[in-house]
Amino acid sequence: MSQEQSLADYLNELGADADAVQQGFRHYLAEQTDDLPTEAMRQQLLNAAGDEPLVQSQLIELEQSSERLEEVALLYLSEAWDDPAERDAIKAALIAATQKLPVIELSIIAIVGMYGMYLLATGGKSRTRRRTVHKRDGSFVTEEDTTFASPAEWVKGIVSLFPGGNVAKG
Repeated sequence: MSQEQSLADYLNELGADADAVQQGFRHYLAEQTDDLPTEAMRQQLLNAAGDEPLVQSQLIELEQSSERLEEVALLYLSEAWDDPAERDAIKAALIAATQKLPVIELSIIAIVGMYGMYLLATGGKSRTRRRTVHKRDGSFVTEEDTTFASPAEWVKGIVSLFPGGNVAKG
């Protein structure tokens, strides 16, 4: 039985560098969000976080650190890679990024990166507790309590900006 190829193996096979990872991430997320404009991403981030100065400071931090942007991209792509149905789309995005690297402003990649963390925060559940409740009208309903996880300790500040962004060490 052959072992499935990891994202790391695929990136090594491509000879991808940090720019290719960041651009591939941008291509992949654009496809996943139907080319949602970065300004719409920014507005969703602000609406979800409710703290514009904190969002701005986190965006500036990402803009100023290519290493952090690469970490964000790799984190998001790694999560998506775990779903075998997403691998072809990730591969296509990375191939496109390695074939031609357009010059993209760091602020755009920072927003895309932060938006990716927002998606992880709101979709990356570490625990969901369900309980059945008997309502007064005689019906039963299931209530859920979800705890969201931070995929990396340093993104705790970003993830905690968003509703449900309770982060667990792990």
